[in-house]
Amino acid sequence: MNDKDMMDAVTKSLREEERKNERRIHLARMSIFSLVLMMMSISRLMLGEALNARFILVSLFSASCIALGMLLWRYYQDHRHSVRAKYLLVTMDIAFVFILVLIVRFTMSRDVYEMTSDIPAFLVLFAINAMSGLRYDFKLSIYSAVASVLVLAGLTIYDLYGHAMSHPYLIVTSLFKGIMLLGVAFVSGYIGTSAKRLVIHDYKEQREKSYVKDLFGKYVTPEIRDQILAGRIPLNGARTEATVLIADLRNFTPYVEANDPEEVIRSLREYFTAMQRAVRRHHGLVLQYVGDEIEAAFGAPVPCSDHADQAILAALEMKSQLEQLNTRRARSGKQPLMHRIGIHTGKVLAGNTGSEDQPYYALIGDTVNIAARLQELNKTYGTQIIFSATTRKQMQSEILVRKMEPATLKGISRPIETYTLDSSVPWQNGDRR
Repeated sequence: MNDKDMMDAVTKSLREEERKNERRIHLARMSIFSLVLMMMSISRLMLGEALNARFILVSLFSASCIALGMLLWRYYQDHRHSVRAKYLLVTMDIAFVFILVLIVRFTMSRDVYEMTSDIPAFLVLFAINAMSGLRYDFKLSIYSAVASVLVLAGLTIYDLYGHAMSHPYLIVTSLFKGIMLLGVAFVSGYIGTSAKRLVIHDYKEQREKSYVKDLFGKYVTPEIRDQILAGRIPLNGARTEATVLIADLRNFTPYVEANDPEEVIRSLREYFTAMQRAVRRHHGLVLQYVGDEIEAAFGAPVPCSDHADQAILAALEMKSQLEQLNTRRARSGKQPLMHRIGIHTGKVLAGNTGSEDQPYYALIGDTVNIAARLQELNKTYGTQIIFSATTRKQMQSEILVRKMEPATLKGISRPIETYTLDSSVPWQNGDRR
């Protein structure tokens, strides 16, 4: 999955979460507005004012605003991917509070509206700004706070000049309320935006882990996975030194022709499983299975200084594992399997090949070709394991090897010095490493 597809998936997931949050906000705002209207009615009755025509006007206006809110909600449902719809909803909520307070103050006596509108209005604005973070948009939260502060400032100016109010704490109280509104919007917006970034980060991390699993299969070790995810392994192409191991089953075509397909697949699975585990135990990575052939890499994608030794040790264990597998097969009356292994060390181009939809990590270069030719050279000498002088020179462990005659390989212009681990090959300048 490329970056564009990943971001599209993240955006789709976030939009779904925003839709759920918007539903929660809608239910909360309708409940708050209805509760405020009920509180104002109860307060009015408790203060001895009748439910006259003016108050009924206020009630009708409030009910109309609630109905308008529901219509806007439906608009948002139909255009929920529109940022404009979010700003429209916030503007409508804050405008509703402003107009409602003004109507209350025009239709009620001063003592009543001071007690029935100031605190509820501030609490509603506070709730609107607190819920703004659920929209995961910091700019929208700041817009909500600024609009709320402007409403609060307009009401304060109206109280100071429109009604000649001179309460000594009015300005201080309004400033305090404005700071609280700005503060709660800032905190809510920051938390919402941080949550959005966290969701994107977690989603990307999960997709990257899935990408690594898809790219390298389930055989990738946790160490390799961590190196890749940490960005310490270039996957888009890098020249590096590595040791390549090629293993191929001998005389497998006649075996395929003589046995049922199910038996052939079962045998291949048993063989590949045993060989892959041997490669992995020596810090190698099986790059691909082609028919009955295995291609493994040591020193890539994770660099290691002893990749030549690890490849040789892996080949020895593969030989041992095959012997154990054949012992089990013999008990079941099955034909034994034989394989040939070629190993070469050199420079390779390592990175992602294939298509964007189906990436494939591969090693490219003469090193891979020489390893394949050395594997085929086993036919000539009747050996199981042949490796090049380049690999032998990099070996650091004390492993007994035998030098063979230089070989001219197909597609390679220069003769290649070769070595084997098989005791059947006569000593030639016996070499112990």
